[in-house]
Amino acid sequence: MVSKNCELEHSGGIYGENLAAGYGEMTGEQAVKFWATEKTMYDYTSNTCKEEDGCGHYLQVVWRDSIRLGCATTKCSNNGLVLKMMSESPVKIFQALLFLTCIVGLAIAQNNPQDYLNAHNSARAAVGVGQLRWDDRVASYAQQYAQQRMGDCNLVHSRGPYGENLAWGSADLSGVDAVKMWVNENVDYNYNSNTCAAGKVCGHYTQVVWRNSVRLGCAKVRCNNNKGGHNNNNRMSLLLVILLFTCTVTILQTTTHAQDSPQDFLNAHNAARAEVGVGPIRWDNTVAEYARRYANQRKGDCRLVHSSGPYGENIAWGRPDLSGVNAVRMWVAEKADYDYNSNTCRAGRVCGHYTQVVWRNSVRLGCAKVRCDNNRGSFITCNYDPPGNWNGQRPYDMLASFVDQY
Repeated sequence: MVSKNCELEHSGGIYGENLAAGYGEMTGEQAVKFWATEKTMYDYTSNTCKEEDGCGHYLQVVWRDSIRLGCATTKCSNNGLVLKMMSESPVKIFQALLFLTCIVGLAIAQNNPQDYLNAHNSARAAVGVGQLRWDDRVASYAQQYAQQRMGDCNLVHSRGPYGENLAWGSADLSGVDAVKMWVNENVDYNYNSNTCAAGKVCGHYTQVVWRNSVRLGCAKVRCNNNKGGHNNNNRMSLLLVILLFTCTVTILQTTTHAQDSPQDFLNAHNAARAEVGVGPIRWDNTVAEYARRYANQRKGDCRLVHSSGPYGENIAWGRPDLSGVNAVRMWVAEKADYDYNSNTCRAGRVCGHYTQVVWRNSVRLGCAKVRCDNNRGSFITCNYDPPGNWNGQRPYDMLASFVDQY
């Protein structure tokens, strides 16, 4: 409901909201153009406004998850405060309400531990993953970090010992709505390749449904000073979700960090080799040192460029992070595109990473991983000695593999 005195006071309701006022006949198109001019004051890299006047109206106009729109106009009363102060011309106020898809009810009632658990476990059940349970220690960590971010509510990760999802919303954002936002990334996740669709993000979703994550802690705070130019009566919310991985006992590490050790690389390779009757590969420090040096050379750009050295080589890149085990799984997933009888890849497909993983004569392995500069993801390289993928040769002898098994 718009006040008849045309003061620009937000409704404080459940929707995102932009207001504008003008003299004479101000059109809706003019109001939207006025909000859009704030684009010049928005810095995408830091996700902040450049000026104190703010850029929140523009952000709401282009907000990706806002998909339904409702607008209204009204003429202000002739005895309104604004009219008395300004002129005799009637003032027209324009109010735009955008309904966020993530809003399904009163957000204030969807922030307790059971709400968080239900939202997570519903998504996990959809893919046959066991339930998370609430952990007070993890929740305490989440609360402490959320409070540290109250001053700016920038979406900056804590880089602590847990897996972590962050969310931010204008007006108010419930915990359930934040989880739904993350789960909606499932349409951009390709299970077969274990990658996100080109140009898309899906890591929040994969963290929600990660099988080895079994304990959950969440926290929410209201942001101070309404950074980003939002009205003081329409403050923002920062939501922090922390998930604890089962792979740790005392010193807690994220699953991705716990899947980058030499044994992790070996296990992932040897599982694939065993499937086709190929003997295990073993770790070699000389080969691993070569991999480490080359990975460090690629840290600045993380481009998928081969080293062209003396070893066979598989390389991978992923963001925000990619574990060594998942990189190997990505390569092994090419098995479906390899035809043993013709010793070729399916038309238009790649399978050379897979054939290198299972190449019988490659018996020594060395791998390395680096975090790319400017938070551009992770670069992983594995080298093989002797190298595989020789023209005219098969990666393994199927008959010999069969005989070996028996």
